[in-house]
Amino acid sequence: MTILSNESRFRRTPRQSSGFQKRGAACIEMAVVLPIMFLITLGTLETCEGIFLTQKIKIAAAEGASIAVRRDGSFASVEDAVSSYLDARGVKYGNISSAVTTTPNPEVAQELEPIRVTVTVPTEDNFRMPTSFYWFWTGNELTAEVVLFKEYVAPPPTS
Repeated sequence: MTILSNESRFRRTPRQSSGFQKRGAACIEMAVVLPIMFLITLGTLETCEGIFLTQKIKIAAAEGASIAVRRDGSFASVEDAVSSYLDARGVKYGNISSAVTTTPNPEVAQELEPIRVTVTVPTEDNFRMPTSFYWFWTGNELTAEVVLFKEYVAPPPTS
């Protein structure tokens, strides 16, 4: 039988590591991984919000184009349709006359002529978080464009 000295009796082998060391390693891992996961989650949410905003202005442009191609369509009615759609969805666009462009003017467009409605909104006020956190949204504008053809007016029947 061998007699062990006091030092060797209390020395730990690698298999006998304490729970305290494991907890410390887990704490350091969490301190490294948690901010990265937070940034990935926040980036995903803000990217989805940007995509959703793009879809809102595409639908607003389609609403305006559907008004513009009517026989009685006017530029004012296009602006009204787009602004009411954007207001209902909480999209901030500033001045409606600078946010909506319609070419050519629906009042003078010929039958079956393409009418292009473009809606442009700034990204600055349309996100929950300030866009200064995101260099790719700062100072940008999102634009959507829809082209439809002016309605055809059938000639009156000849008798």
